[in-house]
Amino acid sequence: MTLYQIKRFYHLYFSYNTFLTTLQKIYHILEKKEFEDAVTIIITSSGRKEYLVQTITSLRKNLISKRKVYWYIIDDNPVSNETQKYIRSMNFDKIILNKKNRGLGYSLNRIYRSVFTKYIFHCEDDWEFLNEINLDLIISQLKSKEQLILNRKQPQKEAPDLINGEAYLRRYYSFNPHLVKYKSILKILPFSNKSTERTFSDRARENSINSRIYKYNKIVFVSHIGEKRTVKKY
Repeated sequence: MTLYQIKRFYHLYFSYNTFLTTLQKIYHILEKKEFEDAVTIIITSSGRKEYLVQTITSLRKNLISKRKVYWYIIDDNPVSNETQKYIRSMNFDKIILNKKNRGLGYSLNRIYRSVFTKYIFHCEDDWEFLNEINLDLIISQLKSKEQLILNRKQPQKEAPDLINGEAYLRRYYSFNPHLVKYKSILKILPFSNKSTERTFSDRARENSINSRIYKYNKIVFVSHIGEKRTVKKY
């Protein structure tokens, strides 16, 4: 293996970012402190302002909760100055703007290790929220090792398994808008810079984290609006 190959391998699979995320995970495990009974909204952005504006506007319009809600966002497309300018104008609790296009693994490490709440509501930058999102009600239905995915307008890529009237996605962890406990996320952190959605799904399944669709065939909460302009998958 050449020196170039060694350096490339290191930058793909190891980084200071990964190291910090590992330390944060160990800290939470050793401290055994209860997280704040609140929700962190995490939005992962990829430089598509036209979709991001609609996502944030519709989510703020429909989201309700008696719990404290923190708003986080990370953008991984520094080329789009208009997107980052818009993000800076938002009154978010945490804004992270990657200086380079780093990919999914890097971004998830960076944003997830900043969380200190019991619950995370995660969505990407290309969704329109159509109906009321009552976080407290969804939390009351959330089991210890699962993600609750909001039922969407478009059919799932694979038909869910129906068990006792509940719909489950068996093959993958969904990045559709969903609620999950932070403890579940900690189990599968950190990620390498090379990690993909497939990596995330594999780790979730290894840790017995189920993916259940909330109000399947009952209420349509979201519609995917990013079909015309897709983002690079890592």
